[in-house]
Amino acid sequence: MNKERNYRWQVLEGIVDTSREHIKVICKDFNLPYALLQFGRCRTIVVQYFCGDKPWYKVEQSALSKIKEEITYYLFKNGEANPWQCAVNHARLNTDSYSEVRWLLFKDGGDTLNNEMKVVNQDMQTEDNNPAVIQYKIGRMYLDAEEYDEAITAFNRAIEIDDSYILPYLYRSTAFCAIDELELAIADCDSVLKIDPLYDWAYSTRGYYYFLQDMIEKTIEDCNMAIKLRPTDAGYYENRGRVYLSKGDYEMAIKDFDAAIEICPDDSSPYEYKAAACMEINKPDLAKEYYEEALKVDPCNILAFAKLAQLRDCEKNIKIN
Repeated sequence: MNKERNYRWQVLEGIVDTSREHIKVICKDFNLPYALLQFGRCRTIVVQYFCGDKPWYKVEQSALSKIKEEITYYLFKNGEANPWQCAVNHARLNTDSYSEVRWLLFKDGGDTLNNEMKVVNQDMQTEDNNPAVIQYKIGRMYLDAEEYDEAITAFNRAIEIDDSYILPYLYRSTAFCAIDELELAIADCDSVLKIDPLYDWAYSTRGYYYFLQDMIEKTIEDCNMAIKLRPTDAGYYENRGRVYLSKGDYEMAIKDFDAAIEICPDDSSPYEYKAAACMEINKPDLAKEYYEEALKVDPCNILAFAKLAQLRDCEKNIKIN
């Protein structure tokens, strides 16, 4: 029955008449990109995906993909007899301002947008009307698209508008790192720490840039500060453990990986790195055990799978010989 219903109802791309009842599906950042939905004739639902000439439309393909996934899901959820009514009901109930993809119901050309959506939309626009925030978000979109020069330009504008706004500095540092401008990346982290000396993420990020320059002692200093400021972050212990692993201090590395595992036992990475440390101190049995633990947590951890396979092959060869 479900397949029959899905077959009868069709979704067609076309032009939506916004003078009649329609649904607008948006992604929270900028309320863009978006799609318009409308009930058509003969059990069809018309979908119009917005394609504009602004730069963020071109780069935010992942947001558009999420919108398409949601539309497919809610129109054909559980083989509903009336997918359009299902979509309308979802738009009426979709009042969570923290939802990444939003559904807004408009009646009679949008003059009677339901009150819940109107309030939420106003809350969203308050932040979006901040020009520094807008430039920062444009920069993030370019960064995600790996268009680093454009990202840096947008972050520059955000900082010019509000030089106390931390996030543009941090993400501009990421863009600088991507184009091998590590000194500029470090300088951006320095700027963040001048604004907020207790910003742990800035220490962790700067430590990574120091690590890329083989400045191990400075890396560890920044890792220590990040952990001191946020001792419950498993990632900070894992990062410092990897630094110790790279410099051959396997005992300290294992301690940090243990700390990361204790805080977040559902992350496979610390098990994998602890196994690598065990291999370095010639304890293959322990390494095998931790690679197995990594695969229990994440069966798709290809590196752990490959390393474990190598260890098992070595065991077979030893037995044969």
